[in-house]
Amino acid sequence: MPHGSFFFSLALMPLAGAQLTMSQIGLAERQVVADTMSRVAEYQIAKYGGHPPTNWITGTFYTGMLAAYAATGNEDYLRQATAWCEAAQWKIPAPHLNADQICTAQTYLDIYAIKRDAAMIADTKAALETMFNREVIPRDELGHVMWKEKERPFTGRNLWWWCDSLYMAPPVLAAMSSATGDPNYRELLHNLYWDSIEFLFDPQEELVFRDEGQFKASSRPVQGQDARWQKSLLGPRQRLGPGPPMVAAVTGFPGRIRRRPHGGPAASRRYERRRPEKTPLHKIVSENLESWLEWREAAERAVPGYVEDELRGYLVCGLLCFGFARAVCMTCRTGFVVAFSCKGRGVC
Repeated sequence: MPHGSFFFSLALMPLAGAQLTMSQIGLAERQVVADTMSRVAEYQIAKYGGHPPTNWITGTFYTGMLAAYAATGNEDYLRQATAWCEAAQWKIPAPHLNADQICTAQTYLDIYAIKRDAAMIADTKAALETMFNREVIPRDELGHVMWKEKERPFTGRNLWWWCDSLYMAPPVLAAMSSATGDPNYRELLHNLYWDSIEFLFDPQEELVFRDEGQFKASSRPVQGQDARWQKSLLGPRQRLGPGPPMVAAVTGFPGRIRRRPHGGPAASRRYERRRPEKTPLHKIVSENLESWLEWREAAERAVPGYVEDELRGYLVCGLLCFGFARAVCMTCRTGFVVAFSCKGRGVC
């Protein structure tokens, strides 16, 4: 399964070349994000050439389309997502136990919540019902799987053995429980999810392993920090206090996360975004940078490029309108956004 696909940044990419004055920043943030979502969605739809496949890639992409629709009210997002579901006949691709295949049903259930047509989730319901009262997972019913045994016990660690799966499948079980009123889906989700977390999560590092191939099940040795997947959906490297792993929703799809199970001790600290735009230094630099650079140029004492880059980076550092990631606590479901950093060390 390839990693780092661009649609995971659907709502988060900074608008390249955007030039905003300090007085415009507060008003522009929402529109910048909305315009960027629209451009990214249009680009991806065009790349599909009118025939988007039915797989985990499009499954995650169209969850973003529905989230964009919920955020903006743009009916074109809903229309595009509905057309994809209809082309897939509202069916989950085989094998049905594989989280990557189940992911497609996230969009089916989202549209069902809007239109309430039972046919939209009939195949999904039938596929999920095969997960009840199971004792084992035959290897051939999962398709691609890392473990080599012919079968394993039906547990979260064996079913959702890689961290991506915790984005793909759990929201479907939660949404089906909400759609049908059947608590058994949530109970199954709760048992599978936390077993997978217990298996993959390293409490010392507050990170999850990408999959069980990154450790030995008996002693869990790690071959250096790089053995943990840098793009893991869980446990960002930024320390956010004790408690269960945070969900780094780089997807920008908060609806996926609100449906996830929760439990365990709550974090004792709350993240607060720093506001560089409110500082005297930021005001001085933003109001005087251009004239200062022109003055130095006119005096034939041009500022070195790395200095100018550092100052320009400082002006956009920590501002939400230039890009952010979203994180949500799985215990209290509190969410917050973390603005991208310039990672400079001269001014910032």
